[in-house]
Amino acid sequence: MTGSPIAFPNIKVPLLIEEMGGVLAADETCMGERGLYDPVSVIDASFDGMMRSLASRYTKPCTCPVFVDNSQRIYRIKQMIKDHKIQGVIYHVLRGCLVYDYEYQLMEEAMGKMDIPIIRVESDYNEEDVEQLRIRIEAFIDLIKFK
Repeated sequence: MTGSPIAFPNIKVPLLIEEMGGVLAADETCMGERGLYDPVSVIDASFDGMMRSLASRYTKPCTCPVFVDNSQRIYRIKQMIKDHKIQGVIYHVLRGCLVYDYEYQLMEEAMGKMDIPIIRVESDYNEEDVEQLRIRIEAFIDLIKFK
């Protein structure tokens, strides 16, 4: 799973993936593994140096498509697909988060080259779209199973 953040209370997409028989093997959204890409590197072992290293690591490398070159993120997603033996990608777009809408085309092209199915799902913080999402996610998981 990649794309817009999945944050409580908006956790319906991961729950639906598991409920429909899928396995959420990797979470590359803003709230998932993306924050763990690179470890903190400490050059100065003093308290001040360690605090600067922590601050540098957790404030500078934002991987949101607004701030970074998407090719790095797509490269990391390709690595995750190989590492975790991913069979399909669910690309989540939080309604109104336009940068992820624009990035989807690049992601779709990259997944096509790898022969990995991808689906774009859009949601927001209400529960009115749960059944629509359920149908789309179930069909996507069935597509992967029959592939």
